[in-house]
Amino acid sequence: MIRMAHKPGLKFPENWLQPVLAALIILCGFAIRLYDLDDPPLDFHASRQLRSAIITRAFYYEALEGTSGPLAVRAAELAELERYEPPIMERVVAKMDQFFGREVFWTGRIFSSFFWALGGIFVFLICRQIASAATGLVSLLLYFFLPFSVIASRSFQPDPWMCAWVVFTAWLIIRWTDSGSWKAAALAGVAGGAAILIKAFAGFFVGAMLIGACLAAKTGRGGFFRLWLPES
Repeated sequence: MIRMAHKPGLKFPENWLQPVLAALIILCGFAIRLYDLDDPPLDFHASRQLRSAIITRAFYYEALEGTSGPLAVRAAELAELERYEPPIMERVVAKMDQFFGREVFWTGRIFSSFFWALGGIFVFLICRQIASAATGLVSLLLYFFLPFSVIASRSFQPDPWMCAWVVFTAWLIIRWTDSGSWKAAALAGVAGGAAILIKAFAGFFVGAMLIGACLAAKTGRGGFFRLWLPES
């Protein structure tokens, strides 16, 4: 009797469930932040959200009328009174307004929510590396579904994007401390610099993480300088 060769079925990795659950939490966390997108920016830190809206309007009218148009001039005057950080996100949202052909405030909420969701990916990776996947899932639930987190992370201001870069920097610093390579150090430095560029307040977090990483490097001769000296 000739036996038919049996093809093995699709095999999943043993730990496939944790990343799937993490992805589900991240998607749900992003989706919950998309409710009532067109509400006025008065739900959280209204002055900061209106500041971003004013700067975005200045870029929008500048694209429509040029720098000499009456609305563009007035909008630019108002925007100059409100600038504290580089208006990177405001410039991106203004491009979206040009695409739609009108001012669409809620695109700022979508970008903030999206950046926060990206930060959640690295929260899970960090927790899985230093603790366990289960710890990462619990951390994601707190990161995404605390009431303050939901409201603050969808607001139109640089903070959600800054937080995403800070978490990304933390993940890169952990990789740097594990490998001790100059490439990992450079990537962590670039990410930390991006976080500070978006909002200078991130310097406190990035600086504290860098100091902590150096002080924690106590294995082997050299202690503090182990991360900076080539391995013998």
